[in-house]
Amino acid sequence: MGKKRVPFHVPSVDYRELNALRMPEDGNWLAEGRRVKEFEDLFLKFSGGKNARAVSSCTAALHTACILSGAERGRKVIVPVYTFAASANAVIYSGADPVFVDSSKDSPNIGLDELQKIKTDQHYTALISVNVGGIPCRLDKLSEFAKSRGLGLVQDCSHSVESEYQGRPVGDYGDFACYSFQATKNITTSDGGMLVYSDEGLARDIDQIIHHGMDSYGSLREGSDKPWDYNVVRLGYKYNMTDLQASIGIVQLCKLQENYLKRKSIYSLYTEMLRDVPCIGMSALDKGAKTSFHLFQVFIRAKDNPRTRDLILHRLHEKGISCSVHFKPLHIHPFYQKVYSFREDDFPNSMHFYRSSISLPIFPLLKKEDAVYVCDTLKSIIKELNI
Repeated sequence: MGKKRVPFHVPSVDYRELNALRMPEDGNWLAEGRRVKEFEDLFLKFSGGKNARAVSSCTAALHTACILSGAERGRKVIVPVYTFAASANAVIYSGADPVFVDSSKDSPNIGLDELQKIKTDQHYTALISVNVGGIPCRLDKLSEFAKSRGLGLVQDCSHSVESEYQGRPVGDYGDFACYSFQATKNITTSDGGMLVYSDEGLARDIDQIIHHGMDSYGSLREGSDKPWDYNVVRLGYKYNMTDLQASIGIVQLCKLQENYLKRKSIYSLYTEMLRDVPCIGMSALDKGAKTSFHLFQVFIRAKDNPRTRDLILHRLHEKGISCSVHFKPLHIHPFYQKVYSFREDDFPNSMHFYRSSISLPIFPLLKKEDAVYVCDTLKSIIKELNI
């Protein structure tokens, strides 16, 4: 018998998604057509927010949101340093400069006290927040901060389709909420994203940005007098979603609640089995917050982190358990160090979470016995290492 293996993630995809890829009877669109619109309308019922535009990735959504928030050369956008590269790269694509801010002392999410240290001026145009692992930021406070400083609030909601704050879906907060449908996310369209936005008047601008700056595209030309004609009226990008992707997404949304409950069950099992291990810390939810259960992070309390954390990761891997680390703070990646001259100790809170963090497998298809194996193995390794 081979070694037991527990993958970090397996997409919840079956015959239903394959059936949805059959060509619809009312049209032959492979690219952007009726199914994209259907997916957008359905998504708003889960995400909150007023308007939605399906795009090719969350990065595309973030970049579009930055453009519409006034990010350009000479402007600045506040970005948490504890995030994936896309959150900052979208700012750089727009020509603006990211201004990194540290995590809270008690959470990987953006630190409100750290935000207050930034002396904003007319060059600052937006604030990007990230709901790490699906645990919402303090969105009421972030909204107040952004409004008081005249900043647009852009949420990176890659992890937080089902997340809520104070009884409202996180998509209800801010000017833009950007979602990811990459293969490891709570819903997937193989890859893709969604831009949820509050100002309906931006719809035409968004259409142009995601279609190479054209004033007309695809299905919009069907009823025109000159369906072959169009004008490029601004700098745009190839950011639209296809009907094939949307077809998968529609099925995924129909399975969302079922899969949410499965992840919640695994999250509860992990919490119960690991809560009494002295060297393990876990993320706490603010009162009134609801997580999407996208990640289950443990934080190893050890003097010799990240060496001890890495040793645990290696041992877990040897036992067939695939884990990850969310996130390596941006300021210690070579690219950002080179461009912005950061030192490792510039953001101590984020470094604390990074050095101690392990993300355990959590996905709807994970069997209970495999989740128990993950916990038992982790506890056994901790005991062997005498942490």
